[in-house]
Amino acid sequence: MDILKRGRRIAIGMIASASLATSAHAGELVQCSHADVADISISLGIRTGFGAALGCIKAPFAVDMTPCAPANGFGMSAGTGTAPLVGITHQWQGYMNHMGPVMGFRMDESSYDFSGMFVGFGKLTRQWDFHLSRITGKGVATVPGKAPVTYDCTSVRQRL
Repeated sequence: MDILKRGRRIAIGMIASASLATSAHAGELVQCSHADVADISISLGIRTGFGAALGCIKAPFAVDMTPCAPANGFGMSAGTGTAPLVGITHQWQGYMNHMGPVMGFRMDESSYDFSGMFVGFGKLTRQWDFHLSRITGKGVATVPGKAPVTYDCTSVRQRL
């Protein structure tokens, strides 16, 4: 009987974690706009890399990197040229030996959070952050030295 209960708990835990991942694997697009600034596009689960579905952001502040990472993980980009994605990790220790751009992506039931960083010589420098509330549809871009910019965001359907 004890084994049966344990099996049910494991199955319920697998269903709960699968439901969070499903929204990203299904392929979702989000468009964020602000009257005075270029739009931001977010894709969730449309691109894959290194065996994982990726959350990606296309934004005017996300430059010199491939701004993609797995859910609740980090994507590491090459430090030269077009900066292709060269690896992913789910632990911050995994990118501290990397030299170059890193993007973090955290998601939960209420928000999507993207962070652009640069790692060089064992030092981490935060370049930008984008927080999107899944409840209000408001996104806030923060770049050090600049005023935060608030965006209106909506989930969109692909037409093509």
